[in-house]
Amino acid sequence: KGENDLKKLYLLRHPASQEQGKIEILSPAYVKELDKLNDLCDFHWSFLIPFRNLTFVKNGQGRLNSGNVSYNRGETCYNMLSAGSVLFFDEANKEKIEILLNNEHLQLIGYNYFDSMNNKKTE
Repeated sequence: KGENDLKKLYLLRHPASQEQGKIEILSPAYVKELDKLNDLCDFHWSFLIPFRNLTFVKNGQGRLNSGNVSYNRGETCYNMLSAGSVLFFDEANKEKIEILLNNEHLQLIGYNYFDSMNNKKTE
C-alpha cells in the first residue's frame, strides 16, 4: 500500500507519460555529493542516518600493543541514506545516480547496495 501512495504523490507533481526510473536502497548508503543526488532525483522517500566513526589516540609512548591507546568518536558526521529509501528520477539521469551510489570500498563492507528497478513508467 505504501508504495502506491508514493506513486500517487509523485504523479501529482509529474506527468504519467514521463519515463521514470526508480532505485531502492537495500543497505545504508553513503553519497558524497548528496546535493547532486537531490538535483538528479525528481522525488525520493528517504531518511538520513547520522554516522560517526571511531578514531584512536595514542597515549604515553603510543605503542598500539602497550594498552596506552584510547578511542574517541570521530569529529566528522556523515549522513547516510537508510535502507528502504526509494529514489524516483527521470530515466535519463539513471546512470549519473548509479555513479553517485556505486562505491566499491563501501560495498565490500556491506554498505551502498541498491536495486535499479526496471519500471520505466509509474502507473
